[in-house]
Amino acid sequence: MDYLGDFVLDAVVDVFFTTHDKNGGAIAPSTAFEAADIIIYKGNAIAQKTSVNGITMSSPFDSVVGLHHVRIDTSNDTADAGFWTTASDYTVVLSPDETVDSESVIRVLAQFSTENRSALRPTVDARTLDVAATGEAGIDFGNIAGTLGNADVGWVDGSNRVDVGQWLSSAVTASAGVPDTNIQTIDANAISAASIAASALDNKGNWNVGKTGYSLTQTFPTNFADLAITVTTGRVDINANNDKSGYLISGSLTTLDVLENVSTADVNAQCDLALSDIFLNQLFAANYDPAAKPGVATALLNELVESDGGVSRFTSNALEQAMQVALTELGADPGANPTVAGALLLPYMALRNKRDTTATSDEIHNNAGAVVLTATLSDDTTTFSKTKYA
Repeated sequence: MDYLGDFVLDAVVDVFFTTHDKNGGAIAPSTAFEAADIIIYKGNAIAQKTSVNGITMSSPFDSVVGLHHVRIDTSNDTADAGFWTTASDYTVVLSPDETVDSESVIRVLAQFSTENRSALRPTVDARTLDVAATGEAGIDFGNIAGTLGNADVGWVDGSNRVDVGQWLSSAVTASAGVPDTNIQTIDANAISAASIAASALDNKGNWNVGKTGYSLTQTFPTNFADLAITVTTGRVDINANNDKSGYLISGSLTTLDVLENVSTADVNAQCDLALSDIFLNQLFAANYDPAAKPGVATALLNELVESDGGVSRFTSNALEQAMQVALTELGADPGANPTVAGALLLPYMALRNKRDTTATSDEIHNNAGAVVLTATLSDDTTTFSKTKYA
C-alpha cells in the first residue's frame, strides 16, 4: 500500500497496481477489472463512496498484462455530496468480483489526503512560493492584512531585529545586525498614487524641499510676481483704480468693492427692485393696480388683459381668439361632469347632425352619420319619459 500524498480538493488522483500469480508472475484477472471493483473509505468511517462517479478503471493499462490503473476525480460529487472535503484522508481498496489465478482477492491499493497535511499552501492551486536562492520568501504587500507599521516586518539576524523604518534607512549598519550591503531599495513602480491613502501625507511638511527642475504648463502674467497675496487667506488684492498696464482689472469698481460682505437683506432688496422694474411684483401684490399695466402699451399682457372699473378681465380680442379654437366632435357620452367643450358640443350635435326619433328611441349622430348617443323614449298617454343619452 502506498501513500500518494496530500492533494488539493477537486484534484485528480492516479493509482497504479499489478496482479500476480502464486509464483509472482504477472497475470491478468479472470476478466478485466471495473470501476465497481474499487471501494473508497473516508477516514475511518465504515460507509463507502456510494457511486462510481468520478472513478475510471483501465484494465489492463496500456495493454500490459497484470498492470492496471485507477483514476479518481475528487471534483465529481454526483450522487456523493459531501464525500470529498478538505482535511480528510481516503483509502482506496480493490475488492473485485473477478478472480486472480483462480483466487478471490482483496487489497488496499493506496491512501491519500485532501488538504490535510501541508502546513503552507498557495492561495491559487499549483502555484509555488517565490523563494530566493538564499532562502528568503517574497512578500506580496498587496496581500498583507492589517496595517503595515515599523514593527510589523523586519530583518532578523540572530537575536537582532531591524524594523521597516531602519531597514529602508541608510542609518542601518552591521552593528544593528544588518550589513550595509543588504539594505534594499524600493522599486520605481512599487508605490503608485492609487496605493497611497489620500491623508497619508497630511501635515508631513514641505515635500518639495530640495527638489528642482519643476515646470508649470501655464504661462504666468508678465508681472505675476508683483501680485499682492494675503498670506492667511490666499486672496489677491486688486487695485481697481490703478491704470498700470498688466493689472488683472483696470479702471474703477463701484459696486463690487465690498461684494463679499453683501447681506441677505441687500440681495433681497435688489431682487425686489428688479421684479418691480418689470412689474412682476404685481403678480403677488396684495393690492393689485390694474391701471399700472406691465411694460409698454403693446406688450403681450396688455393685449390680453384690460381694466374695467378696477377689475382685470380678458380683452375682447383675447376672447375672440379663444373662440376661434376648433372643437372635436363627441364620440361618446361626455358624462355628468363634462368639460366646457363637451357641454357645448352635445346640444350642437343634436341640432346640426342627423337625428332619428321613433316611438321608443331618440338618436344623436356624428357628422359622418354614425350613431353616437341614444335615449330611450316611452309614453303611456299620461307621462312622456326620456332616459339620459348614453
